Amino acid sequence: MTTLPQTTNSLRLPRTPGLPVQANQPAGGALAQPAAGQLTGADVWRVIRSNLWLIIASVIVFGIAGVGINMYLAKEHPRYTATGVVEINPNAERDPRVLMAQAPTKEAILIEQRTQASKLGNESLFGDLMKLEDIRATDWFRSFGTKVEDAKDDLKDNLRISPVPDTRLIQISMSAARPDDARELVEQLVSLHIRNEQQRAQNTNLERGQVLGRLRDEMNARRNDILDRLHRAQIELSTQGQGLPGVGGTSPKDLELMELVRRALELRAEAELAESQYQGVMESLKVGQEPATVTERLSMDPMVMRYRQQIDDWNLQLSALSPDTGNESQIRTRLLRAREQTQKAMDDYKAEIRATYQTQVIDSLRSQMASSQMQLRGVEERIDELKREMGDMKQSQVEYLRMQEEDKKLSEEMGDLQREIALVQEITRKEKSAGVNWATHPERPDKMSFPKLPITVAMAVFLGLALSLGIAFLRELLDTSVRSPRDIVRIGQMNLLGMIPHESDDPQAKDAILPLIIAQAPHSMMAEQFRQFRTRLHHAASLDTTRSILLTSPSPGDGTTTVAVNLATGLALNGRKILLVDANFRRPALHKVFKLDPAGGFAEALANNEQLPALIKPTDIPNLDVLTVGGKPGNPTELLESQLFIDLIDRALDNYDHVIFDTGPMLFVSDTVAMAPRVDGVVTVVRARTNSRGVLQRLRDDLRKLRAEHLGVVLNAVKHHAGGYYNRNIKTYYEYTQPQEK
Repeated sequence: MTTLPQTTNSLRLPRTPGLPVQANQPAGGALAQPAAGQLTGADVWRVIRSNLWLIIASVIVFGIAGVGINMYLAKEHPRYTATGVVEINPNAERDPRVLMAQAPTKEAILIEQRTQASKLGNESLFGDLMKLEDIRATDWFRSFGTKVEDAKDDLKDNLRISPVPDTRLIQISMSAARPDDARELVEQLVSLHIRNEQQRAQNTNLERGQVLGRLRDEMNARRNDILDRLHRAQIELSTQGQGLPGVGGTSPKDLELMELVRRALELRAEAELAESQYQGVMESLKVGQEPATVTERLSMDPMVMRYRQQIDDWNLQLSALSPDTGNESQIRTRLLRAREQTQKAMDDYKAEIRATYQTQVIDSLRSQMASSQMQLRGVEERIDELKREMGDMKQSQVEYLRMQEEDKKLSEEMGDLQREIALVQEITRKEKSAGVNWATHPERPDKMSFPKLPITVAMAVFLGLALSLGIAFLRELLDTSVRSPRDIVRIGQMNLLGMIPHESDDPQAKDAILPLIIAQAPHSMMAEQFRQFRTRLHHAASLDTTRSILLTSPSPGDGTTTVAVNLATGLALNGRKILLVDANFRRPALHKVFKLDPAGGFAEALANNEQLPALIKPTDIPNLDVLTVGGKPGNPTELLESQLFIDLIDRALDNYDHVIFDTGPMLFVSDTVAMAPRVDGVVTVVRARTNSRGVLQRLRDDLRKLRAEHLGVVLNAVKHHAGGYYNRNIKTYYEYTQPQEK
């Protein structure tokens, strides 16, 4: 067998117990690990594949059971469904005071649909139905015996009343064990409801006719009263001299009003003129001016006119004298004096009568103004009185017109009412008024509505599928054993260094000794996995510094010896010089694997390190020596916790690259607990489906408390199963490694 050259021994730094140890992080060459947490899609698919036969069997069994159940139900509990359709008529019932029927709105149709559906499902209708002889003669009713309430409950449970959207239709369905009973129940129920509605409609029509008759009498009385009031109003208008509304011509009061208005305008103008003149005179007197009226009266006064005539005569005589006549100067002087005396007499007279004239003018204007205003007030008062009289007459005319309009409207309403009365009488006579009528009578059903084979089988298959999946996932959840890398990840903070398949799944490993599989069957799948474990260990912890390695397990039978021997063999075949030490004082196994004498070994070397070279036994594998367990000391734990164990490791590493210890299960023996913190690294071997996650977690925590360097976990004896690991890997591996024909 070809081996690589031996590596150069490096200086070993002895591990000091008690120093803090940093947890190893997964190296780049470690196995890819799934994320922790809930089941992933791959896990779900794995669970389904691993339980595929259970799922298929459950589906088949439940499918067959579904067929059987369908046959049983069809024989013992068949159900037939009969369906009828009715049409509603929202116009069948109206307020009797609404004279003209209106087209039903969509909302009214919907309300009527719900109303009729509610009436069809009323318990009182069910009670009346139970009294019908045709219903009592059915097998359906006889199956309940005397328990009528049970029949009502069954009718309530199996009757379906469904308004059809956007139509006037209501669908009524009933399920029963016999098709004739189902049809009869729907037929009698709907017919009974229609009869009840017709009877109620008849009663309503009779009541409506009575109400309309009373309404007609009330209208007649009202119309007679209006006609009487119209006659009295006509007489009153004629008496007042006012014509009837709508009749042509002008009334005497209208003529009088027009004349009074004209006279009021004239008087208002006169009063305004007198007031204006009076104000003008008073203003002139205030500023010292003589009013024109006074001036005019002075000029027309006889005395003034006589004085003015005399003055004119003096002026005429003066003008007749020659200016140069001397003897006439005396005459001129006498004439001038006479003219001056006359002028003075006229001025004195004017001054004397001016005040009198002013007083007369003022009194005259004031009297004229007062008279005009008095006359104007009298005319205006008469106008107002006349307007009030005419307003009352106008109100009478308006009231007359209103009564005429009311009489006309009432006459039209009476005509409509009379037609409505005739219509109600016609409907009552024909007896055809109802809010609901048959649209389609129910027919005898030919096919069962329950059970239906596709539905029954589908439900049974679904139940079987759900049950089998539930069992599969329940098994998955309840199984806490370590089976896959995911289970190791769930524990956390541990490297997965390798997965070794079960020997029964590897055809080339059947004839080889399992601990020596890497040497005796180097081309097997198991040997390949051990070599991958060796490579991942090198990446997880540098083998140049990690030289003393301890292999342990949570419980007995996990395959620690197998993994330890194959690891040692793989490292030796890789060119490293290896010392494999059997440190399991309770169940030593290395001497059986290599067929060596167990006497003299690890126990003696602990007591005396000088004997170590003589106690080491060579093997047939190059670079691999074995130190068997030897005799069992009385105090192995004390020896392993002493400096003697560390000295032994140091002495062994002077001649070997690595020292590998095969120990017992750590959770059961204290020897391994004592050794773990004193070596460079610890590898845990876990047998798949044997140890629980809780046990492995406990071992991890114990190593952490001991401050031991936990290098990782080897998952051993991973057995092939459907949907599990190595399902197709072994076959693919051998197909890939098979030499190809040229």
